[in-house]
Amino acid sequence: SNGGDVAIGDTVDFEIDTAIPSYSDQYTSLKFDITDALSAGFDAASNIVVKVDGSSVTTGTDAYSVTTGTGTFTVSFADAYIRANGGKSVVVTYSATVNSSAGLNYDANTNTATIKFSNDPTNSTSYGEVNDETYTYTFAIDGMLGGTQTGKTYQTHEVIKVYEDGTVEVVS
Repeated sequence: SNGGDVAIGDTVDFEIDTAIPSYSDQYTSLKFDITDALSAGFDAASNIVVKVDGSSVTTGTDAYSVTTGTGTFTVSFADAYIRANGGKSVVVTYSATVNSSAGLNYDANTNTATIKFSNDPTNSTSYGEVNDETYTYTFAIDGMLGGTQTGKTYQTHEVIKVYEDGTVEVVS
């Protein structure tokens, strides 16, 4: 995914778009989890909202549960809910605030979404996985590219061009 430019203290909104897999009755135990892991440059996720086919769904044992960890959260859908809603779109939105541990300049602050799902009707512990990563950049005024410097001020006098093919050119 494309990144955005933010400053420390800014709140960034994230969105994960996917769909609930459809399963046959041969599957005995279903898993469909959406996990998001934020780098240390973000505070914990807040305002987590789950929508299925455009309607907000309330957390609960009949729909899904949310488990949080250090820098992560997982939305785990219940077996019966997966069976009843196969093929429907799922959108998970949340916010996170950029903190003082944020990487500066071209050190990206990342969040990685992982979808984990049942993929074998004969093995309830076999799962498929899909990952997507988003990069968010925090640019420091008078910061040094590729690092940080304290106590000194530098006037930026270089223009850096990044072309679509990834070529980087420094123009003084």
